[in-house]
Amino acid sequence: MARPTKAGMDYFPFNVDFFEDDKLQLIEAEFGDKGIIITIKLLCKIYKENGYYYQWGDDQCLLFSKNAGIGIGPNLVKEVINGLVRRSFFNKGVFDKFNILTSSGIQKRYFEATKKRHDVTVFTEFIVIDDINSINSNINSVNSDINPQSKVKERKENKSKGKERV
Repeated sequence: MARPTKAGMDYFPFNVDFFEDDKLQLIEAEFGDKGIIITIKLLCKIYKENGYYYQWGDDQCLLFSKNAGIGIGPNLVKEVINGLVRRSFFNKGVFDKFNILTSSGIQKRYFEATKKRHDVTVFTEFIVIDDINSINSNINSVNSDINPQSKVKERKENKSKGKERV
């Protein structure tokens, strides 16, 4: 039996100039160190769960704030996410339409890191980069409006040419 395909990643590249990005400096100016911690923990959640996106909602926000620790409440998490979306750290179009946290940088890092995987399945509606196949040729696109169907091996039954036995 084949090992199931892993969706997320165990680690991700972290740029050494991450904290010098204007978007992040504005988050830090507005929300302090907690804004930075929330951002980094969100990136960890995204890369761990699905690799290139994370479905966001009230329940995820509540669990995230509970697990974030250091007195981070759900209202602060929502404010930081809104600030990250407003400053284009996360893609606004995909967030507004699907409540998905993702960005072109996240997706480029994910698809680059998964080049050697034999099979990477993506939801095309969440993709914000132009040509993922130039980064990773093992991409299988899925329409998120369609439920994925499992492949079932059909069983062939022997049919007798004579009379049926009772």
